[in-house]
Amino acid sequence: MKTLKRLPFALWALALWTLAATVASAQDAGNPPEMELLGPYRVAVQMTTLQPVQADARFYVYLLDDVTGQTVPEAQVRIRTINQATGQHGFAIALSRPQEPHIYTANVRFEENGVYDTAVEISSTLGTVTVAAPQVVVHFGGSSPAGGYVFLAVALVLVGGGLYLTWRIRQAQRQRGSSADAPFMARN
Repeated sequence: MKTLKRLPFALWALALWTLAATVASAQDAGNPPEMELLGPYRVAVQMTTLQPVQADARFYVYLLDDVTGQTVPEAQVRIRTINQATGQHGFAIALSRPQEPHIYTANVRFEENGVYDTAVEISSTLGTVTVAAPQVVVHFGGSSPAGGYVFLAVALVLVGGGLYLTWRIRQAQRQRGSSADAPFMARN
């Protein structure tokens, strides 16, 4: 019997986990790009924008030692950005994945509109190289008046529904209270 009581919770948890896994895998890099020889490294850079915000990007840097074909120990990978219009510089540090040590990832948040040139800087005991990365175009969209009206309408429906339920509950309580008092009044 306890198992049947826990079944709805288990199904709900399974559905939530499935949704989270689907969203996470949908924003993953997918197939690795073809790696290029650059100095002592074999390197590939891939970038995806994180939905729904267009001002966030995830960079994937695939890095191998060209001679051995193995991962590069203690490599430091940085994503450098520069806004073409304002000249504002920024950077993010990419970290390797424990399950895939040859893939370095970094999430980059852009704070203002513009076109950003990006580059990946790799340094290790093998040497330092810089790789050009894809440009990022950031445009923060303004809010639409229609969205504001929909939000206002939904808020009014929720508040109105809450007030109506409160009124109905109190009305039912008053009726129960008056019907409970009625037999006592008849005896007097």
